[in-house]
Amino acid sequence: MFEPVPNAWGRQGWTTVRLAALARNEIDAVPRLAWQHAVPKKRPKGQRKPKR
Repeated sequence: MFEPVPNAWGRQGWTTVRLAALARNEIDAVPRLAWQHAVPKKRPKGQRKPKR
């Protein structure tokens, strides 16, 4: 279902998804999963928590 893009982009972490191979609940989860993997685990020192 998920594969690296077949070139230099894939080596940099870009991924392609075959949507036809996913169930509806999996399709809904893809943007959230991608965001969770892209967000830094820790904020840089001195950076404040964002206001809500």
